[in-house]
Amino acid sequence: MTKKTILIVEDDELLARMYELKLESAGYKILTAHTAAQARDHARTQAIDLVLLDILLPKVNGLTVLKELRRNHKTMHCPVIVLSNLAHTEVDMHEDVADALGVVAYLVKSRVTPQMVLAAVGTALQAHA
Repeated sequence: MTKKTILIVEDDELLARMYELKLESAGYKILTAHTAAQARDHARTQAIDLVLLDILLPKVNGLTVLKELRRNHKTMHCPVIVLSNLAHTEVDMHEDVADALGVVAYLVKSRVTPQMVLAAVGTALQAHA
């Protein structure tokens, strides 16, 4: 069986590394982007099964990245889990907006553990299998 590929879009390198290690230890292939440009490059060149997306990124925010992912034929149907320090209301991420953009879960970093993120990834991948 082929490993599922997860794209982590996170500008905090320490957090990104923590999630990389957790997800790799669970058997996933991990791609990491610290900027929107890196995320775009991965989306153009790699087969991605799920995106773990931060909202607060340098220069271009995560919502813009999400909209770009939806315009890319390779990632238009890829499940996205938003993992941010911002609550839903702070980014105007209402359920209808989240659904329209393909967000399958919205996690606030300060309220989740790496194990909880791993569980959300597993659930999202199963639902989109």
